[in-house]
Amino acid sequence: MSEDFLSNDLKLVNISQPTSIIDPKFTFLDKFLEKRLQRKIVKGLIDQRLIPPDAVKTNTFTLKFNELSNTQLDILSEAIHNELYKNDDNQKSLPPQSIQSIPTTSLIPTDFMGLLESEVFSLSSEANSMNSSSTREKLWEDFARWAYFFIGPNFRKQFRDHCRRLWLKIEHAVVHGIDLKGYLHIFNPQCFKNAFGETLVDFFDLTNPVAVKEAQMVVNQYYDHTRTHPSHQSKNFAKDLSEHFCGFTDSNNEPYTTANTVSNHCREHLGCVQKLIKGLQPLSNAVNDYFNNTYPVLYAKMKRLDLGPNVPKSFGAFPTVAINFNAICQFHRDLKDHRNTLCVVCPLGIFEGGELTFPELRLVVHVKQGYGVAFRSNLLIHGNLPITVGIRHSVVFYIHNTVIKQKRLFKSLFADCEMNVNSDNNLDGSSPKYLPPTLGSGNSSVKPKNHRRTHIGMYNLYI
Repeated sequence: MSEDFLSNDLKLVNISQPTSIIDPKFTFLDKFLEKRLQRKIVKGLIDQRLIPPDAVKTNTFTLKFNELSNTQLDILSEAIHNELYKNDDNQKSLPPQSIQSIPTTSLIPTDFMGLLESEVFSLSSEANSMNSSSTREKLWEDFARWAYFFIGPNFRKQFRDHCRRLWLKIEHAVVHGIDLKGYLHIFNPQCFKNAFGETLVDFFDLTNPVAVKEAQMVVNQYYDHTRTHPSHQSKNFAKDLSEHFCGFTDSNNEPYTTANTVSNHCREHLGCVQKLIKGLQPLSNAVNDYFNNTYPVLYAKMKRLDLGPNVPKSFGAFPTVAINFNAICQFHRDLKDHRNTLCVVCPLGIFEGGELTFPELRLVVHVKQGYGVAFRSNLLIHGNLPITVGIRHSVVFYIHNTVIKQKRLFKSLFADCEMNVNSDNNLDGSSPKYLPPTLGSGNSSVKPKNHRRTHIGMYNLYI
């Protein structure tokens, strides 16, 4: 039985790793948007009369799980899936461009961010004196409606208090001292956490140069051979310079082996694929060893993932590996990756540039061959800066959300047990309920392909 992953699994135990706490505002926005999504789904189901109004607590959108039938739980699970993957292809990445800009906009509208800055994050006397302003009260009303807060008596004050309680909860959990003015350039391994000690970005040393060198050699050979033999090129390689190997699920009922793994486009190419996967085993072992030592709870759950009898587990606890051949990522979020797991990027080659950048955290990670970066790919916008010299491949280990098929914890998709800040509009963590994984019919059906990469060029052409 596969288990769902929880954000608490992302607390590292490697105390020798230098760590920094990220600006608590980022944690606030992350948790706030989780709660908004949960309320949005519940409100929508009530409005559509798919669950009865008495299935929620009075004057809230907090579900009474124990009073829901199995059919209603199925409806909830399907609504979760559809909402998570709605318009996924359009929102997953920015369009490719020769010179890409770094996104700076927040998912929360600018006017509402102004309210948070002046009346929640700072709580200045000037801001408090403005609370009686009719314009400002109307803005709080609009903000509450946007956040799908329950609209009842005195709801503006209740929503404002909800935001302040959430902020105080987070602010008191963080150790201040890191200066995030401008982008922070990271050259040495370090871990960055949110206010609750959960890893957001973990830059680490693979500590096995022989394994890394072997991976570089086998990927270079595969790339050179495939590039010069058009009949061996898969559709993914020809279009995106990216291929996915081993297990995949997406909207299927059962995991399946990817087309790139079995090379169904060219049987003669299958030997090349097998040689590539074999050559990546030492690198895979190094990544798995790091996770086992650093995130033991998460890793144990990953190892227990049930992919069925027909899917090879060639990369240890990771179901799927993508390889980007001499290509970099445009800024994007991987919305189909599981929210509470870490994606791992291992660059290969001799190159300059290509730094992995996280605009929301204002971090630039200067990662070279021999190192890896594990991060919350579902949560964080990320992308590469331009390559100036050389050839850069990357091996990416990841876990899709749909790998968890048997049981799914509704609460874990939106809010953590620790995040109950004594507000009736928060998810009730008193009696956890597991839901069957009924998925949407066709809204999320996409093949394993990628639109977010840009070819670097053979030598030093990326301007």
